[in-house]
Amino acid sequence: MVVINLKRGEETAFCYETTVNIEMPQLTNQLVELYNDYKRLDRLINATEDLILYGPEKPEMEKGYTEEQLDEIANNKPSQKVPVEMNGFTFYKVTCPTGTRVGLECGPEAAACIKSTLEQAKQIKQLKTLTRDDLKKQFDNVSAAITIVYPQGLPLHDPTRAALDNTEDLEGTQASKDVFVPGETSLWWAGKELKSNTLASYVGKNDKTKIMVKMQKAGQGQPIREPTLSEQEQKNLMAYYYRKEQENKELLENEEDDYLHSAWADPKSLKRAFNGMRDVKFNLK
Repeated sequence: MVVINLKRGEETAFCYETTVNIEMPQLTNQLVELYNDYKRLDRLINATEDLILYGPEKPEMEKGYTEEQLDEIANNKPSQKVPVEMNGFTFYKVTCPTGTRVGLECGPEAAACIKSTLEQAKQIKQLKTLTRDDLKKQFDNVSAAITIVYPQGLPLHDPTRAALDNTEDLEGTQASKDVFVPGETSLWWAGKELKSNTLASYVGKNDKTKIMVKMQKAGQGQPIREPTLSEQEQKNLMAYYYRKEQENKELLENEEDDYLHSAWADPKSLKRAFNGMRDVKFNLK
């Protein structure tokens, strides 16, 4: 199988397995769908972490602070955590720092139930290759945990609910840059745009190949080439030449003949070595 290391800008997203005989439009569609779900999972994790801390998001018209919360903020008063029993779990009333959530923190048991699935979802980045089934499994796990803690369901406008249902409205947001459309996406490898024919027409017929492919929106031209050296390699190289420069300075500043006392500078060392007298010391006292 051909392993494709997909990159978006400088970010390495994931590796994907395919064959050299796949048609390029089909491969582009597969990578676009996988990448969109991959980034949606990231948004789900971030939104659910906020859900644990501050509860579901408020409707747009209700976002903001109450007079009591404004007083707490103005006087730098720590909000009191008031316990609330709900759905068989303990929650705590808190103040959301952004005023966008209802202010209902999950207690230890509810938080642990959801966090365990989030930790599993984060581990997906460690997989050698990624499939849509891998992503679906993580969405299903998070959805099941949310259903246990919130059996009545989350509001339709809540980011966690929207990410799970794939109904997010990302227009005008930074996240919209991470959403690709198959017919408006280009793939690049080795300075070539992979547009038509099969993958084999670009990389050859060897099915045991690994290539790095960059994905970007069509019409943006060729992506910037990867630097020959990584940032860490550049730092190591600069440090090496700096040390060499310091050594050269020290050699130029050293005007003494101390080196003449070194073993390698003795013109008779070879003769003594053949006579077996290299390490012989004479006591002349």
